[in-house]
Amino acid sequence: MTTDVDVTVAALDFARWYGATAEGLTQRVSAAVGDPLLGREAVAEAFARAYERWPRIAAMDSPEGWVYRVAVNVCRRSWRQRALEDRALARMVPDLAGAGLLGGVVDTAHHHPDDLYRAVRKLPRRMRTVIRLRYWDDLTEVQIAERLQVPVGTASSLLTTARARLRRALGAAPTTGGGR
Repeated sequence: MTTDVDVTVAALDFARWYGATAEGLTQRVSAAVGDPLLGREAVAEAFARAYERWPRIAAMDSPEGWVYRVAVNVCRRSWRQRALEDRALARMVPDLAGAGLLGGVVDTAHHHPDDLYRAVRKLPRRMRTVIRLRYWDDLTEVQIAERLQVPVGTASSLLTTARARLRRALGAAPTTGGGR
């Protein structure tokens, strides 16, 4: 059974260890990943995880190695997520622009990729969902309707309205004609 004294001793032990290792680990991880801000954030996350598991981590041969490995993995996860988002955006933007859905305005010369993310985030939930299903998950309107359990016409209407709102938000001229 753990007593309050045991918890206090463990917290003090962790605090001392953190104070002795945090700066060095932050520098090593930042150098390894080539990004001081990401390195610092990842090390903070790794230390938080270590604190949650401190008795087990403290018993390891190299608690510092564990924190380093977790921090690097946090960075890798961040890179994978960003790459996934970039690939989805690359699929979505040429598809929308190429089909005339954004009036040909959306390209890397005129819009930062985050502009599209911000515009999508401002859409109502159902419209965000149909945009995600269509362009990130690459579903057809029929598949979207099945997923949302709505008629195909409703899914199509939501998608058309969402595209129109994105065109307006990104400053594209309205287009006529359907999309993909």
